[in-house]
Amino acid sequence: MLLIAEMVVDVAAAVAPAISPDGRLVAYGVDANGGKDGQPHGSIWVTAADGSTAPRRLTDGTARDLAPKWAPDSASLFFTSDREERGVAQLRRILPDGSEDITKALTSWRGGISDHYPLLDGSTVALLAEDEPTAEDERREAERDDAKVWGEHLPATRLRLLDVETGIVRTADGLGGRHVVGLAQRPDGGPLAESTSIARFATSGSSTSSSSIPGRATGSMSAPTNSTPSDASAPGTTAGCRPEPGRASSGGQSMGLAPLRDLIR
Repeated sequence: MLLIAEMVVDVAAAVAPAISPDGRLVAYGVDANGGKDGQPHGSIWVTAADGSTAPRRLTDGTARDLAPKWAPDSASLFFTSDREERGVAQLRRILPDGSEDITKALTSWRGGISDHYPLLDGSTVALLAEDEPTAEDERREAERDDAKVWGEHLPATRLRLLDVETGIVRTADGLGGRHVVGLAQRPDGGPLAESTSIARFATSGSSTSSSSIPGRATGSMSAPTNSTPSDASAPGTTAGCRPEPGRASSGGQSMGLAPLRDLIR
């Protein structure tokens, strides 16, 4: 078969498979590079984990619907979509049979969200999102004074917690200007572990990364020390925190836990 340019540009691929907690279904996104409007598109699909049924498309693919993740009870799927403003992802939810109305987003975060993690309490979704743009940010963008300078104008992606019922979004406190790059919750629904890096780079271009943990005396979040492999301090430690048994670390990187109730402000 002859491979033409349109086929390369418009190729679609299944991405981000997620098995439901009850093991019955697999959800995934189908990401397409092009479309009639020249914009990337995506759709959410679901199929039986044992292959007994054909895949079903849950969203129509008119926007970029991606990153499906299951609610802990397997009753619904959270996903990101830019159907309100192209290129700006917000969080939505849909039932596995496609019956739930998805015309209203669960978030309206200016600038959009970059990732999401439904938590095991069933009522909270952890979000990763940059701070909403300031008036100065909007002025610079409108005047096309938005050149990216190394070490400047690099907003941090922060941990936010969405109350699904009320729609209230709270921001995790105590991490300063650090950039959150990953998150996981303990399987029993306990504390969260998050991986962070320094958002503002030194003039030499060096950077460090680690995970943050709370001080056990207070439970409040504390920012990691800016340790590097050559640091004289013990690896796996963070400011105001003790290393815990079983916590892996390696040269300036560490893993710790933060109680959910102490993350929000």
